[in-house]
Amino acid sequence: MRLYTAVILGLLAACIAGAADVTLSVDNATPNVNDSITVTIHANIPAGEAFAAANQYLAFDSTKLELTAQNAANAGTFVADSRGLATINASGEVHAGAYAEPGGSPVAGTVVMGVFTFKALAAGTTQVRTAAYAVVTAPFGNVLYRPGGALVVPTT
Repeated sequence: MRLYTAVILGLLAACIAGAADVTLSVDNATPNVNDSITVTIHANIPAGEAFAAANQYLAFDSTKLELTAQNAANAGTFVADSRGLATINASGEVHAGAYAEPGGSPVAGTVVMGVFTFKALAAGTTQVRTAAYAVVTAPFGNVLYRPGGALVVPTT
């Protein structure tokens, strides 16, 4: 049996002037049970929206998918979710991030924010999704922190 994975694309719209786009892609939309699935977070960040730090958020159904790896990309220095895989998988959420090197240039351009590998656990349909940062309801949601502290917050 196949596990049909749908990926919801997250669109990052600036709450300040300009906009940066963030999307998710998946390498295997119809995996078999026990197959690997790689979800990549892509961003297109205009120079005027360059970030000094960023939060990345993924949510998944832990009865269908199991996170097996978090990998760096080319958007600054990647910060993996520091919780153990068992804790991440029990929560069904990944809280990762990135930052520009101290003294270096803020991150802009077409970049990969993170690469996350999952194992298909069960047959059926599921989603890997993202959510925008919100102080009360999604404190680990996607957000870019511009130099000086201004936020670029996604809407989904």
